[in-house]
Parts: sequence; structure tokens; C-alpha cells
Amino acid sequence: MAADEVDRILEAIAADKLKMVEYVVKTYMQSGKPLSDVTYGDGVLVQNTAICGGKTNLNKACQLTYTDDKIIYRGDHGDRTKTFSNGTCIAPNSCDNCNDGYFNDTLGHCSICPRIDHCKHRRCTAVSDNHCEYCDGEIKDKLYWRAYTRHKDSLGNKDNYVKNCIQTCSWRKDSTRCYPGRCDNEIAASCKCNDGFGGKHCQTILRDTTIAFASAKFKSANPTDDPVETPDDPNDPIPRDTKWTNKVLINQAMLQVTSNFKVNMTAYPPSKTGDEHFITEFKVIFSLQILNGGYLKYIDRDTDPNPEYASHIRVELNGRNVTREFIIQWDIHEPYYQCVQENGSKCTSPPVSVDDGTNKSVVHIEWNSWFDDLSTIDSYSYEVFELRHNGKAFSERTKITEVIYISKIYEKSNFTVTSQGMYSVVFTAVDKAGNEKSCRALFLYDDSSAVEVNKEKHIIIKQSSKSSSNVWVDVDDPTIDVQWLDKFKNERHHKICGWTMFYQVFE
Repeated sequence: MAADEVDRILEAIAADKLKMVEYVVKTYMQSGKPLSDVTYGDGVLVQNTAICGGKTNLNKACQLTYTDDKIIYRGDHGDRTKTFSNGTCIAPNSCDNCNDGYFNDTLGHCSICPRIDHCKHRRCTAVSDNHCEYCDGEIKDKLYWRAYTRHKDSLGNKDNYVKNCIQTCSWRKDSTRCYPGRCDNEIAASCKCNDGFGGKHCQTILRDTTIAFASAKFKSANPTDDPVETPDDPNDPIPRDTKWTNKVLINQAMLQVTSNFKVNMTAYPPSKTGDEHFITEFKVIFSLQILNGGYLKYIDRDTDPNPEYASHIRVELNGRNVTREFIIQWDIHEPYYQCVQENGSKCTSPPVSVDDGTNKSVVHIEWNSWFDDLSTIDSYSYEVFELRHNGKAFSERTKITEVIYISKIYEKSNFTVTSQGMYSVVFTAVDKAGNEKSCRALFLYDDSSAVEVNKEKHIIIKQSSKSSSNVWVDVDDPTIDVQWLDKFKNERHHKICGWTMFYQVFE
């Protein structure tokens, strides 16, 4: 390239830069800033002459407003929407201070992070690391609280890069509730209805109720008449031929039916409070409908005087329909003691109370604050054991009472013991579904306790002098320390009962 051609190119570049500086100075002065800021400001002019996307910071370089897309932030009091990118041009086509959800695209703009289907809040520093922070329907980032999840891919595998929002089994009509059923991978595509159920939401019962036994018995007004029964074998109640009878005084009918409906229930149990599942209640209802009725036929004699040719007309009897419903509901959770449920190991009140030691043969026990959220408490029970030592620890060996059942309306009871020793009360709360939770209380019964004095042991004053055989105190001390180790002993408690010994876990 010739030297004069190079000079012309350099002159053109210098002219363009001069025009830009002139433009910046003019714009800056029009903004009301003093000229000193333009000419002598600490880098202000230089900073504001950086060009991003053909603009400088003086005319909103980097900043974009979107009308066809937006970023939605999760908020404690509702979502917040942002369509404005913000941004500051810090170098040619390099933007900084972009709003959350927008990024420096190196083309001079703070561009919105690329779309992710069903994602409200995307976040990225470049297209390659774009990911989702908040999916549509994500009420909480917790199982059974989100209609779309960021933590699974389309196959239900764990997605550590959270680049998708995959539809889950949820409460939404465009998804599947999958109940009764299971979504083992959380996503809707993994829904598997329980055996015997089908349909989009597993709401269709596919299995018939089996009638295992059915018998209809008709009795006459004459008590000596044998009843008319059908079918001949009630255990084989498929439709049979008509049962004929010549008894005309029948005035009573009895129907007995036994039916079965078997399914394999593997669904996660409902959550009455809604904390653990969006399904709060599930029931299967069996309805028994009994419809009486019948018909009669008569001859319309106006049609022909000859009965053979006259019209025979059938008229249905208007019967009555009686329905009975039988409801089954599932509960697999154990009852709980409220203090332990709320405070765990910090609970300071016992689930069942009994005096630690007593000299009375009638022992009183009390309990309260036992609950079951689904089926509720049905009853309580307890049994009393006398403890025996096996050389290492005490354990339940002899049952002195059979299981005593108590109505749920009571919260106290009593029982009688007859021999001295260590005992345990095993208390159980039972809910209406048969789930149980047990606890144990220990107590000592001794109605003839005696404290012996060990003459070989002495009461010692710690400050006494050994030279006087601990008889004299030769120090000036306003407080004395008296010790009587092993001086007094209850031999029964020490050797037989072992109040401070170990106790095995009750099984």
C-alpha cells in the first residue's frame, strides 16, 4: 500500500474521532454539565465516549426495553416483572450493570437471557451458561409444590445445570394429578397409576367389584312355608335362570351380598395440611343399590273379545331405589405426642406419666396431647410388665396385666401391683386406621422399704484432721463439708431393684 494512501486512511479515522468527540462534548454540555467536567473531569469524558451499539452512556448505551419478553422474579409478596435491561457501557461494545436476567452480549447491549420454556426467571452471563432460577408454577422449590421443576430433565434424570422446566405431576389440569399413583421421577411423564386405576389423572377405576356371595330369600306370610331362595349356590352368584315358585303369600324379601374390590395401593398418602402433598384427601366409596320393581300384563278386551287375539299389554311397576355407601380412606401415619412432634428431644413432658416410686399398690397413670391428623385417635391401650435383671440390664419378662383398652375420651387409668419390684408400663395410642405408636414409663413399687445403717462406714467432715481420726476440726472455715458415702443403704433397691441400672429397649 502506498504511503499517501495510508495517510488518507489515518486522516479519515482522525476525522471520525474528532466528530465523535465534538458530538460527546456538545451532548454533555446540553445536559447542563459545566464545560470543566468535559475538559478536565477525571476520566468522565473518556468513559462516556465508549461506544456500545452505536451509543454512549449519554444516550442510554446498552439499555433495551422488551415488549415481547420479560423476566419475572420470585417475591415474598408476589412476583415482580422486569422488561428493562439497564446497563452501562464501559468499553467498546462491552456492557456492565445489566439487570438480573440480562447479560452483556458483546454487541453493545444488555440482552435478555434466552428463552427457556415455562421459565419465569432466566439468569446468564453468556448464552452458554443460561439457566432457570424460577419455573412457572413453582410455589415452593419443594416436591409436590411445583407444577414445573428445574431439577429434572425430560427423562426424569437429575439436571444439575437447571436448564429446563419440566412438567411435574401436579394440581394443574393440563398435567396429571397421578392419584392414586406414583410419579417416581416427579415429572408427569413418569406417572404410573395404581393397579386398578387409569385415565389421565388416575381417576378412572378400571377394575370391577367382584360379587363373591349373593343370596335372595323370599318368605311367606305362612311361617310353616319354606323360603324361596336363589341362586341355589350363593357362592356362585353369576346370573342364573329364573327361580320359579307357586307360593303366592310371599310378603318379605331379604338380600345378602358380599363383594370384593382389590387394588395394590402404593400411592404416597394424602397430606391433610397440604404440606407434604397437594392431595389432601382420598376415599374409595362402595355403593350398594337395591331397586325393587317388576311388571304386570293385562288383556285389553276392547281390542278383541277372544283373549287369544286381544292385545296383551305389559306395564312396569314403579319401584324404589335404596342406596348405601361404604367409604374407605387411607392413613399410614402413626399417631404422635404433640410435645415430641414440636420439640423433638427438647420435649420436657413425658408422653405418659406415672410416679417414679410408690409405696401404694394402686398405681395411677395419665396421658394427654396425643393426636393423629388423618383418621384421628381411635383408642389407647397399655400393659404392665414386671422387670427382671439378666446380669446386664433390666427388661420386660413377666406380664402382670393383659392389654387394657381405653376409650379415646379418657386420659387416665389405674391398675394394681402386688409384689415389690421394678415395673414398666407400655402405653400405645392407636388411630382409626390401626397405626400404633408406643412409649414406656418405669416405676418402682416398694411398700416395706427399710434403710439400714452401715456401721463400718463413717460420717466424715472433710475439714477434720486425719491425725485425730477425723474427730477434730482444726481449720477456721465458716462452711463444713459433710460426707457419708455408703453409710446408709436400702439393700433391696441396691441389689434387687437396681433403680440406677440399665434398661433394655422394649421390643
